[in-house]
Amino acid sequence: MNEPQTEQGWQAWEMLMRADPARFDIAGLLAHGRALGFDERALALLLPFAEAGMREGISSELE
Repeated sequence: MNEPQTEQGWQAWEMLMRADPARFDIAGLLAHGRALGFDERALALLLPFAEAGMREGISSELE
């Protein structure tokens, strides 16, 4: 399994685990990350890629 290699990666992973796959709310995740003191800029860069990977994984499971 691939795992995050940086603190910011782990922060994005934690936010991803809190996400609702049916209603991925990046703005809400950024606000939550800000409240936790996470690196907001890194989350803004990483979460869209995480969302794409999540959607791709869900899509492939449905096929």
